[in-house]
Amino acid sequence: MTLKVLIHKISRKLLKLVLKPIRVLAFHNVSDFYDCHLSIKEDWMSTDQFKKEILLLKKQYDFISIVEAYKHLKHDLFRKKKFCVLTFDDGFQSLKNVLPWLEEQKIPVTLFINAKYALGEGWGPQYEAYEKEIDPNVNMEELSKQLYLSMNEINKMQSPYITIGLHGYEHLDFSSLTIDIFKKNIDSCSTVLKNHPRYIPYMAYPWGRYNKSTQQVLKDMSIIPVFMNGDVNYKYKDGISRECLSSI
Repeated sequence: MTLKVLIHKISRKLLKLVLKPIRVLAFHNVSDFYDCHLSIKEDWMSTDQFKKEILLLKKQYDFISIVEAYKHLKHDLFRKKKFCVLTFDDGFQSLKNVLPWLEEQKIPVTLFINAKYALGEGWGPQYEAYEKEIDPNVNMEELSKQLYLSMNEINKMQSPYITIGLHGYEHLDFSSLTIDIFKKNIDSCSTVLKNHPRYIPYMAYPWGRYNKSTQQVLKDMSIIPVFMNGDVNYKYKDGISRECLSSI
């Protein structure tokens, strides 16, 4: 073991002694019953199971917003409390099943939105491939209205417990595209969402895929990157880590 590796390990242990981790959880679809046309199985959780898991977590953690989490990660020298953050990706219609309940529980939540789909101008390419396997004659234009929240519905969400973040104009693998396309995509998404009173400049990478160049673009645009890497957070370093807890 090199001295550099040893120092890193010691530093990590010391960090964990003085700072409780902050967990950031990612969900997609939550509904009473599973509908294969409205959710990919791996992205779905039943409403009952979701509420059960959140109430269990509430006994162990203080729920805070992702903005509060960022401030803690940037500035805390010591952290004795255990914090947890809730996020939802893609802006699915099923969110309407749980948002009122989360507000009753006084639990903040961030919705990461694909603006193009909220505008009714398309749908995730992963969903088209998935749906056509089920039904080759599926009408994606009609189905997408049942899949995604509209911008009209999102604009009406002005609860202090809700914040609206970026998930890209379209749900694409940005690690495989040119930087110009990536920047244009983020610009387009921001243009649609930035006038929302609950907008925050945080960007959740679709599928968690990114590279050094996309990171630099977000830094230049003063947008906080949000990952999907299964890690917990101790200090802020290049972005905020998340765990995906769909289908627990």
